Amino acid sequence: MKKWLIGILVLVALGAVFFFASADSPDETENTRRTVTVTRQDILDKALAVGSIEPINEIEVKAKVSGV
Repeated sequence: MKKWLIGILVLVALGAVFFFASADSPDETENTRRTVTVTRQDILDKALAVGSIEPINEIEVKAKVSGV
């Protein structure tokens, strides 16, 4: 019984060491950065839609005091 328990504890300890060792090492994909040259230019973006715009809720705004 004690041999099984010691074996399981050793496996758990080895798994924990492997997990933390691999989690702390930085990934190679994390260090690669894509860069581009900055240029100044106009942004041309067009949107075309056909239809009508209708509100979901319609509210009437009035003064609280009448007659003024």
